[in-house]
Parts: sequence; structure tokens; C-alpha cells
Amino acid sequence: HPFFARKGSYFQASAFLSRPAIGAEENYDKVSAEYRQCATVGSHTLQLSLLGASSLGSDIPVYDRFTLGGLDTLAGLSRDQLAGQYAGLIQVAYRYELVRLPPALGRGIYAILRQDAGNAWDARGDISLSDLRYSTGLALAADTGIGPCGIGFAIADRENHQFFFSVGTLF
Repeated sequence: HPFFARKGSYFQASAFLSRPAIGAEENYDKVSAEYRQCATVGSHTLQLSLLGASSLGSDIPVYDRFTLGGLDTLAGLSRDQLAGQYAGLIQVAYRYELVRLPPALGRGIYAILRQDAGNAWDARGDISLSDLRYSTGLALAADTGIGPCGIGFAIADRENHQFFFSVGTLF
């Protein structure tokens, strides 16, 4: 299951070119890439995720900028709290399988600890490792027949925090 992967790699890259010549309102570019690597030994799973995004020097309109914050990216921040022309994120997650569920109910119940570091920037010259925002999250999640379900807590930058509850996936 992609939400609770136990092994393997994932890579996705995308490019978006907005041009008035083909009917767009604005002229700008967006590229992004995401990589994940997962490994499991017994009930212990470690996952590393990397994300990078760029406007390639163009000016992305406010409504289409890269965003971070929320359950999947810097969970201690509000959803889409950070936005910019550039974005970067690294995540390290540890997952422990607490209970294996009967196949009719799903796959398992897990305890998850995740550390994120990332940010979104408006100018290429602003990008700096010293400017990263940090988030640590702890969750109890289940891989069920209706999709992932979870409850948890995350804190970012020692001042922002979020409680979350989720059932199923966004579409």
C-alpha cells in the first residue's frame, strides 16, 4: 500500500508550463521532483523522503505557488502555511507495526514518528539551509479497507502545533 510502504523506491517528476499562446492567463514555469526510499526489518520501517520545487526563475502567481504545511509536509504547521517560488523538504519517518490486522479489516496498526525539515522561498537567493523550518510528529495510524486512518500531534519550530485526525485519502 503506498501510504504504508514497507520496501522500495518511488520517484516522481513534473513540469508545468503556462503560456498565453496556448490559452493560459499567465506566463510561468514550475518543476518539481519527489523521491522516497523505504526499508523494513521485522516490524520496523524507516522511510526517507526528499522534495524539491522551482519556478525556474519565472514568476508563479500567488494561487499556484509551491506550498508546505499540513499533515503530509511540515505537519506542525497549518495546511499550506508556507508558500513560495521555490520549496524544499526532507522527511525521515520511523514506523513500528503494533498490530497486524485480519485481511478483512486491513493490514495493520502503526506508531509513527516523523521529522521534517523544509521551507518555501520567494527568491532563489533566499534559499538557505540555515532558514529551514522543522517539524516533529507522532501518530497512531491504521491501514484499513477504507484507506489510511490516523490520529496524531505535531509541533513545528517549538511554537506551532497541530492535532490531526484523518480517514481515507484526499482526492
